[in-house]
Amino acid sequence: MAYVTNATVAEISGIAVGDLKTSLITIAESYIENLVNFDMDKGIDAEIQYFDIENLNDFYTNYDGMREFVLTKRPVTSVTYVKIDPYGTNSELIYNTEYFVNYGNSIVTIASTYALETGKKMLKIRYRWGFLTVPQDVQDYANWYCAMLQELQPSVAKNDNNVVLKEVEIGRYREAYDVTNLTIRTKYSSVLDGMRKVIEEKYRISE
Repeated sequence: MAYVTNATVAEISGIAVGDLKTSLITIAESYIENLVNFDMDKGIDAEIQYFDIENLNDFYTNYDGMREFVLTKRPVTSVTYVKIDPYGTNSELIYNTEYFVNYGNSIVTIASTYALETGKKMLKIRYRWGFLTVPQDVQDYANWYCAMLQELQPSVAKNDNNVVLKEVEIGRYREAYDVTNLTIRTKYSSVLDGMRKVIEEKYRISE
Protein backbone atom coordinates (compact mmCIF):
# COMPACT_ATOMS: atom_id res chain seq x y z
CA MET A 1 0.00 0.00 0.00
CA ALA A 2 1.02 3.60 -0.43
CA TYR A 3 -0.27 7.10 0.00
CA VAL A 4 0.80 8.40 -3.42
CA THR A 5 0.01 6.99 -6.88
CA ASN A 6 2.34 8.11 -9.66
CA ALA A 7 -0.40 8.15 -12.31
CA THR A 8 -2.63 10.36 -10.16
CA VAL A 9 0.19 12.81 -9.41
CA ALA A 10 0.97 12.98 -13.12
CA GLU A 11 -2.68 13.67 -13.93
CA ILE A 12 -2.91 16.50 -11.38
CA SER A 13 0.42 18.15 -12.19
CA GLY A 14 0.57 17.53 -15.93
CA ILE A 15 4.07 16.06 -15.51
CA ALA A 16 4.73 12.74 -17.24
CA VAL A 17 5.04 9.73 -14.94
CA GLY A 18 8.59 9.12 -16.10
CA ASP A 19 9.58 12.67 -15.15
CA LEU A 20 8.27 12.54 -11.58
CA LYS A 21 10.95 12.87 -8.91
CA THR A 22 10.95 9.79 -6.66
CA SER A 23 12.54 11.72 -3.78
CA LEU A 24 9.59 14.13 -3.72
CA ILE A 25 7.14 11.21 -3.55
CA THR A 26 9.01 9.95 -0.48
CA ILE A 27 8.90 13.41 1.07
CA ALA A 28 5.15 13.67 0.43
CA GLU A 29 4.45 10.30 2.04
CA SER A 30 6.58 11.15 5.08
CA TYR A 31 4.69 14.42 5.37
CA ILE A 32 1.36 12.55 5.49
CA GLU A 33 2.57 10.27 8.27
CA ASN A 34 3.74 13.27 10.28
CA LEU A 35 0.39 14.95 9.68
CA VAL A 36 -1.70 12.07 11.06
CA ASN A 37 1.03 11.06 13.54
CA PHE A 38 1.10 7.33 12.74
CA ASP A 39 1.96 4.91 9.95
CA MET A 40 -1.39 4.51 8.22
CA ASP A 41 -0.39 2.02 5.52
CA LYS A 42 0.60 -0.97 7.69
CA GLY A 43 -2.72 -2.75 7.25
CA ILE A 44 -4.90 -4.62 9.72
CA ASP A 45 -3.04 -6.65 12.31
CA ALA A 46 -3.73 -8.31 15.64
CA GLU A 47 -2.03 -7.31 18.86
CA ILE A 48 -2.03 -8.58 22.45
CA GLN A 49 -1.00 -6.14 25.15
CA TYR A 50 -0.54 -6.73 28.88
CA PHE A 51 -0.71 -4.15 31.65
CA ASP A 52 0.72 -4.32 35.16
CA ILE A 53 -1.65 -3.13 37.87
CA GLU A 54 0.78 -1.84 40.46
CA ASN A 55 -1.31 0.89 42.01
CA LEU A 56 -5.00 1.24 41.27
CA ASN A 57 -4.91 4.97 41.89
CA ASP A 58 -2.45 5.43 39.00
CA PHE A 59 -5.23 4.64 36.55
CA TYR A 60 -8.04 6.80 37.95
CA THR A 61 -9.12 9.69 35.79
CA ASN A 62 -11.08 12.82 36.58
CA TYR A 63 -14.42 11.46 35.40
CA ASP A 64 -16.50 8.74 37.03
CA GLY A 65 -13.49 6.94 38.49
CA MET A 66 -12.72 5.19 35.19
CA ARG A 67 -9.26 3.68 34.76
CA GLU A 68 -7.56 4.26 31.42
CA PHE A 69 -5.18 1.94 29.56
CA VAL A 70 -3.55 3.32 26.40
CA LEU A 71 -2.97 0.84 23.58
CA THR A 72 0.34 1.15 21.74
CA LYS A 73 -0.86 0.34 18.21
CA ARG A 74 -3.05 2.84 16.37
CA PRO A 75 -5.70 3.26 15.19
CA VAL A 76 -7.69 0.59 17.02
CA THR A 77 -10.42 -0.86 14.80
CA SER A 78 -11.84 -3.46 17.18
CA VAL A 79 -11.19 -4.96 20.63
CA THR A 80 -11.48 -8.75 20.67
CA TYR A 81 -11.47 -9.06 24.45
CA VAL A 82 -10.30 -7.59 27.74
CA LYS A 83 -9.35 -10.16 30.36
CA ILE A 84 -8.24 -10.07 33.97
CA ASP A 85 -5.70 -12.86 34.42
CA PRO A 86 -4.79 -13.23 38.10
CA TYR A 87 -2.92 -16.47 38.87
CA GLY A 88 -3.23 -17.67 35.27
CA THR A 89 -7.02 -17.75 35.14
CA ASN A 90 -8.95 -16.04 32.36
CA SER A 91 -11.95 -13.83 33.00
CA GLU A 92 -13.33 -11.84 30.06
CA LEU A 93 -14.92 -8.49 30.82
CA ILE A 94 -18.22 -7.39 29.28
CA TYR A 95 -17.98 -4.73 26.57
CA ASN A 96 -19.87 -1.49 27.29
CA THR A 97 -20.59 -2.69 30.82
CA GLU A 98 -17.28 -3.50 32.48
CA TYR A 99 -15.01 -1.89 29.89
CA PHE A 100 -15.34 0.73 27.16
CA VAL A 101 -13.22 1.65 24.14
CA ASN A 102 -12.28 5.14 22.96
CA TYR A 103 -11.31 4.25 19.38
CA GLY A 104 -10.27 7.78 18.47
CA ASN A 105 -7.54 7.86 21.12
CA SER A 106 -6.84 4.10 21.36
CA ILE A 107 -7.84 3.93 25.03
CA VAL A 108 -9.59 1.13 26.95
CA THR A 109 -11.30 2.19 30.16
CA ILE A 110 -12.37 -0.16 32.93
CA ALA A 111 -15.60 0.72 34.73
CA SER A 112 -15.20 2.12 38.24
CA THR A 113 -17.63 -0.55 39.47
CA TYR A 114 -15.28 -3.37 38.43
CA ALA A 115 -12.67 -4.34 41.03
CA LEU A 116 -9.13 -4.74 39.72
CA GLU A 117 -6.43 -6.69 41.54
CA THR A 118 -2.85 -5.50 41.67
CA GLY A 119 -0.03 -7.53 40.16
CA LYS A 120 2.06 -8.10 37.03
CA LYS A 121 0.24 -8.64 33.72
CA MET A 122 -3.13 -8.54 35.43
CA LEU A 123 -4.85 -7.01 32.40
CA LYS A 124 -4.75 -8.62 28.94
CA ILE A 125 -6.21 -6.86 25.89
CA ARG A 126 -6.43 -8.32 22.39
CA TYR A 127 -7.34 -5.91 19.61
CA ARG A 128 -7.02 -5.19 15.90
CA TRP A 129 -5.51 -2.03 14.51
CA GLY A 130 -4.68 -0.27 11.25
CA PHE A 131 -6.39 0.08 7.86
CA LEU A 132 -6.90 -2.52 5.15
CA THR A 133 -6.27 0.28 2.65
CA VAL A 134 -5.28 3.90 3.07
CA PRO A 135 -8.53 5.93 3.20
CA GLN A 136 -9.38 7.60 -0.10
CA ASP A 137 -9.44 11.14 1.30
CA VAL A 138 -5.91 10.65 2.66
CA GLN A 139 -4.74 9.35 -0.73
CA ASP A 140 -6.33 12.36 -2.44
CA TYR A 141 -4.52 14.79 -0.16
CA ALA A 142 -1.20 12.96 -0.54
CA ASN A 143 -1.47 13.03 -4.34
CA TRP A 144 -2.32 16.73 -4.47
CA TYR A 145 0.48 17.59 -2.04
CA CYS A 146 2.97 15.53 -4.06
CA ALA A 147 1.83 17.19 -7.29
CA MET A 148 2.57 20.59 -5.78
CA LEU A 149 6.07 19.46 -4.80
CA GLN A 150 6.70 18.12 -8.30
CA GLU A 151 5.87 21.49 -9.83
CA LEU A 152 7.98 23.57 -7.47
CA GLN A 153 11.24 24.71 -9.03
CA PRO A 154 14.64 23.89 -7.51
CA SER A 155 15.80 26.71 -5.27
CA VAL A 156 18.72 27.86 -7.43
CA ALA A 157 18.82 31.63 -7.93
CA LYS A 158 19.69 32.89 -11.41
CA ASN A 159 20.06 36.33 -12.94
CA ASP A 160 18.23 37.68 -16.01
CA ASN A 161 20.71 35.89 -18.29
CA ASN A 162 19.86 32.51 -16.68
CA VAL A 163 23.26 32.34 -15.00
CA VAL A 164 23.42 30.91 -11.47
CA LEU A 165 24.12 33.76 -9.10
CA LYS A 166 27.15 33.89 -6.88
CA GLU A 167 26.49 34.05 -3.15
CA VAL A 168 27.07 37.82 -2.96
CA GLU A 169 24.50 38.44 -5.70
CA ILE A 170 21.62 36.36 -4.41
CA GLY A 171 19.99 39.05 -2.30
CA ARG A 172 19.16 41.31 -5.25
CA TYR A 173 17.26 38.64 -7.16
CA ARG A 174 15.69 36.52 -4.45
CA GLU A 175 12.28 38.23 -4.49
CA ALA A 176 11.89 37.94 -8.26
CA TYR A 177 13.04 34.33 -8.27
CA ASP A 178 10.52 33.29 -5.60
CA VAL A 179 7.52 34.37 -7.67
CA THR A 180 7.32 31.04 -9.51
CA ASN A 181 7.17 28.94 -6.35
CA LEU A 182 4.70 31.35 -4.78
CA THR A 183 2.40 31.02 -7.81
CA ILE A 184 2.47 27.24 -7.66
CA ARG A 185 1.75 27.19 -3.92
CA THR A 186 -1.16 29.57 -4.46
CA LYS A 187 -2.49 27.37 -7.26
CA TYR A 188 -2.76 24.39 -4.89
CA SER A 189 -3.44 26.13 -1.60
CA SER A 190 -7.24 26.43 -1.92
CA VAL A 191 -7.54 22.68 -2.42
CA LEU A 192 -4.84 21.57 0.02
CA ASP A 193 -5.87 23.83 2.91
CA GLY A 194 -9.42 22.48 3.02
CA MET A 195 -8.30 18.87 2.62
CA ARG A 196 -5.65 19.20 5.34
CA LYS A 197 -8.17 20.38 7.92
CA VAL A 198 -10.42 17.39 7.20
CA ILE A 199 -7.51 14.92 7.41
CA GLU A 200 -6.23 16.33 10.70
CA GLU A 201 -9.64 16.39 12.36
CA LYS A 202 -10.59 12.93 11.13
CA TYR A 203 -7.39 10.91 11.49
CA ARG A 204 -4.72 12.67 13.54
CA ILE A 205 -3.71 10.80 16.69
CA SER A 206 -2.82 13.07 19.59
CA GLU A 207 0.20 12.27 21.73
